[in-house]
Amino acid sequence: MTYRDDVPRVSIAQIRTRFLPRVFRLLDRVEIEHGGDSCVVMLVHVPGHGTVTKARRLTCPRCERPALVLGRVARLGWACKGCGRWRSRNRGA
Repeated sequence: MTYRDDVPRVSIAQIRTRFLPRVFRLLDRVEIEHGGDSCVVMLVHVPGHGTVTKARRLTCPRCERPALVLGRVARLGWACKGCGRWRSRNRGA
């Protein structure tokens, strides 16, 4: 079982903070890397409720679905939560 805390992750919010807003708006792909495993990930526009502009999402390299977070799973490489099958820990006492 792979838990979220054990998976190195990158989110669209982390990518947004690395670029100036005018540069981020022009991006259509970004390269992510961790531990020697790199991947070029497409950025897509997804219409959202109540937003003036379309929201940005990362595209999962495995299933090509939009995702907010990608993680590096040992056997799979970069994947979304559904493909990587990581889960949260129980926060109860």
